[in-house]
Amino acid sequence: MMMMMMMMMVVVVVVVVVQCEGWISDAAVFLQGISREAPHCATIDDVDRLIKKIENYRMEGYKDQDGRLNAMDRIVTDLYGTYI
Repeated sequence: MMMMMMMMMVVVVVVVVVQCEGWISDAAVFLQGISREAPHCATIDDVDRLIKKIENYRMEGYKDQDGRLNAMDRIVTDLYGTYI
């Protein structure tokens, strides 16, 4: 029973790691796009547009990111217990 539980936890951890890799890849693609656009900012309006794009990306992803971090926290607690 304990072995089965540990195997299930390992599977969950692997799934979370794969998801994290996807999130990191998505963020990298976004940042690469921003880094390509940044050198072409010639006016204050260009810079403002780029800043708004970054802020929108951050705000759109905030709730998802918060949920992801909470899920990882639950998994770590399930695996290792509370440390406080």
